[in-house]
Amino acid sequence: MKTADATTLLRTVAREKGAISLAVLPDEVLAPYVDRMSRYPLAIKWVVGQVALGKDINVALGDLTSSTGDVAKFCFAHVFDSLLSENARLVLYALAAYGKPLVRGVLSHASNLAVEELDAALRDLSIASLVVPTQQTKADGTIETRYELLPLTREYIYSRLQAHPQIFRPIKSRIEMVWNLIEEAERAGKQYRYSLRDMGADTEEEKVAATWAITGYQKYQAGDYDGAVEAFNRAAQTAPHFPAIYRNWATVESEAGFYEKADELMKKATRLNPHDSRLWFVWGNIEKRRQRYDRAYECLKKALELAPNDAPILGALGEVEKRRGNHESAHKLLTSALKEGAFDVPRRRHEIVCYTSLADNSRRWAESLLRDQRKEECLTKLEEAYQYAVKAAELGKDDLRAQDTLREVCLDLAIRYLNVDGLERARPYFERTIVRNPRRAKEKRSVEAACHYLADALLEANQSEEARKYYNLGRKCLSEGTRHAEHYQELAFEFSHERTNARLYHIVQGKGYGFLEFLDSSGQTAFLHFSQVIPKTSLEDFEAMKGTVFSIIPEKGDKGPVAKRARPIREVDK
Repeated sequence: MKTADATTLLRTVAREKGAISLAVLPDEVLAPYVDRMSRYPLAIKWVVGQVALGKDINVALGDLTSSTGDVAKFCFAHVFDSLLSENARLVLYALAAYGKPLVRGVLSHASNLAVEELDAALRDLSIASLVVPTQQTKADGTIETRYELLPLTREYIYSRLQAHPQIFRPIKSRIEMVWNLIEEAERAGKQYRYSLRDMGADTEEEKVAATWAITGYQKYQAGDYDGAVEAFNRAAQTAPHFPAIYRNWATVESEAGFYEKADELMKKATRLNPHDSRLWFVWGNIEKRRQRYDRAYECLKKALELAPNDAPILGALGEVEKRRGNHESAHKLLTSALKEGAFDVPRRRHEIVCYTSLADNSRRWAESLLRDQRKEECLTKLEEAYQYAVKAAELGKDDLRAQDTLREVCLDLAIRYLNVDGLERARPYFERTIVRNPRRAKEKRSVEAACHYLADALLEANQSEEARKYYNLGRKCLSEGTRHAEHYQELAFEFSHERTNARLYHIVQGKGYGFLEFLDSSGQTAFLHFSQVIPKTSLEDFEAMKGTVFSIIPEKGDKGPVAKRARPIREVDK
């Protein structure tokens, strides 16, 4: 009843029962009392009747909510003790302990019941009129159902709960956990909108679910996959229509290698909210990690349509275009990502990622130009890659990917400079590639490659001691089966044999070989195949080298000495 109507009823009943002194009290005095009786007609009649029999009204009100009082026994005791299931009583206890209307997901957490068990209990309690479901309109226009106890019911249930501390303690603990989860979700959100910790939770139900999802990801990172799935299932039960849960869950399943499950979860997330660019962004990155670049492109393109000129999306799309070999498109997207700004992205981190991707894109672009024999353009792209790589490395001194990319660019640039301008131009870039105490596999691969090229070039420049130093450094990093293993075998052969000089005095035209005459007056000759000339030369160039003096390593062959690793020294008069 409304307070005014309940007050009028109290006066009427008081007059009927002869409690005139109660009936004539002013409204402002009676109103708090009828509110304490929850404005129930039956409760008002019972309390007034007790007052008419001489009982103090405050004592009567106490008896009204007592779990052992007559009203409780008449209205609740039989139903509570005999007709309700254990799960239904847990729901009542949770609502009484929480003290406010709860949505289904939070009630599931507070009562520690699975959603199927909760739904069955709520159905029975609604039929018994012990729980009242109320519908409210949310900010987004959707309807939300909350469950609550009528005040008199709550007083009775709470008094019963206090009488059972073994039940009250765990429920109170879970209630406190709910509040902690909601506070944690508030702290976790709004950090960076593409972070897995920013889930955009608005309602209490979503905030509890968000923290379960974050817990799931943390469990996976700690190596507990089963615990992660259990936490994500709990999140989905708490807020089944919250897309960010399935986004985070899909990320875990993808990283664990369960790609079909990840696809299923991302499809569900995007069905729930197809207009959220963050969902398409995450899906695109999942596909990129799977190296399904065409599919990744489609997802990220959709994300960019929903959020035009968004810096992280532009950067991710540029990275995918790089992988697809569309280097010009990748360059435009990545430079746009820098120009558009980073919005709520940490600026330094965003620039490191973009400059690193730009460097790697230009390096790959140079490789494709070199395959097309466009050597000058290749060198220009490598120099451009170097400028980007230096910016990324300076910004990210502790960023491994930026540092690795700089070394890769320096190595490629050094090799090109070595071929075009010689050792002095190339050597600083080889040096920048080399890590003195490499630990990671990528560092070791860079060292073994750079040291091989540098040692070879130093030998050609007659700097054998310097060459040996780099040979020894690179050999320490050599992995079994590496593509540079053969080169190190050749260098080992070089350092274990003496060299001598010999002049190419005869070439067999069209056959690719000729004969050398030793310059030490011994009169010996040696066979030379053009494949043994360093640096590698074509058959046509070899046939023009008659009269050239070579530094060779002579090796015994079936038909006499054979020249190995022949380096041209000078040309003499023919």
